[in-house]
Amino acid sequence: TTFSITLIWQITAMAAICSLGNFIYYFKTVLSKKQMRLRMICHYLYINAVVFGGAYLWGWLTPGLIPEFLVMLLFIAVVYTVVMIANFRQEEKMAENINRQLRKCYPSDEENEDTR
Repeated sequence: TTFSITLIWQITAMAAICSLGNFIYYFKTVLSKKQMRLRMICHYLYINAVVFGGAYLWGWLTPGLIPEFLVMLLFIAVVYTVVMIANFRQEEKMAENINRQLRKCYPSDEENEDTR
């Protein structure tokens, strides 16, 4: 099977447009869980809109073919979920490393009493 160079550019363009959706997560203040959930939902809907829009625009999907649409929707949901879980785990590890370093640099009063 061969692919045209146009397909490579279409995939690259779609990836670039999808990555713009990550700006939904950039903020200067701490968000509540409700606000963060809303941003995640908006990001998921944005990704779906970009992927389905590009797929119809470039003829990757047949309009009106429901099973094809559902399979694509399922794939997007699975990939989105796997990426989000991996991202959360990475952020959790990073936060733990930062907290460990802070505890070394700034031990609490309880730790100072234990060492006396």
